[in-house]
Amino acid sequence: MRFRGRIEQSMSEHEIIVQALTIGDASMAESALRDHVAVQGDKFHQLVASFGKTSE
Repeated sequence: MRFRGRIEQSMSEHEIIVQALTIGDASMAESALRDHVAVQGDKFHQLVASFGKTSE
């Protein structure tokens, strides 16, 4: 991945999601999953934008 520390951050986010599911806290799982997807989307857009910058 191009974003330093993102793999570790993503794994931490996954752990929180699994923990919420394990304890049956649907609200916590939903919130954690939404946050994770939002971060992933933002990082993906940054990655795509960086491709244009490197080809100039």
